[in-house]
Amino acid sequence: MASFLVLYGTSEGQTEKVVTRIGDVLIDRGHEATTVNASEISPEFAIDDFDAILVGASIYTGKHQTSVREFVTAHRNTLATKPTAFFQGSLSSTGEVREVQAAGYVEEFIEATDWQPDRIALFGSALGTRSTVS
Repeated sequence: MASFLVLYGTSEGQTEKVVTRIGDVLIDRGHEATTVNASEISPEFAIDDFDAILVGASIYTGKHQTSVREFVTAHRNTLATKPTAFFQGSLSSTGEVREVQAAGYVEEFIEATDWQPDRIALFGSALGTRSTVS
């Protein structure tokens, strides 16, 4: 089966919960899944070893986590050679008007990183208890 990297940034801990669930589902389906917080990844981390890469981030004070933006920008050439997906958790992802706002955050992220993922998903999120940005 395939090996997946599920890399994420989280501010309130909600995206981490989503990533944990995604990893569990991939493993249940017979795949290998490695979940890594972008703020904890070392520069030597080899993404070439993975068959597919999922990147997740949340919106915090109107932007995605810097660590996720920096990771994608640094690895965009490798990301372009693999199946990829980007998912975003946001309070703005629920409700029709807010979905438009949430999609705008994704467009800004794609422009800023010069990366076009194969798939994009928007998830509604919730406020958590953490207040650090990673």
